[in-house]
Amino acid sequence: MLISPLQEVHFKELIVLSDHAFGKGFVSEDSLQQVINSSTALGLVSTDNKKVVGYILIDSLPYKKFLNSILENRNWFQTTFKDYKNISMIRQVVVAEEYQKKGNCNPINSRCFSKIRSYSRDLLLLSLEKRK
Repeated sequence: MLISPLQEVHFKELIVLSDHAFGKGFVSEDSLQQVINSSTALGLVSTDNKKVVGYILIDSLPYKKFLNSILENRNWFQTTFKDYKNISMIRQVVVAEEYQKKGNCNPINSRCFSKIRSYSRDLLLLSLEKRK
């Protein structure tokens, strides 16, 4: 298993995984290109024998930009986390079905958390939602 930064060569396989996990159109080549071009986003891809078997997309935002971009319940968040300066949020974690529940997420998760720690982020948010 190899963990590497997101590259354009991964797009097609990654979109197939995303379509299966979240439904068609949840991720596009444009949105993946934005991750590559961004200074505040990170994409990590897990490959096995050059086949994309999983990925993680991460956003790292200053506190106020985070509030303005995604939060619905701002008052609760501002009260609870008022002393935090930077926030990292894992937007997506996808692993091909045949690689699930076999420990295949561990290397990509470890790399993800290591990267987040290297950014000296104060808080990590991970939202879990199973799509049917």
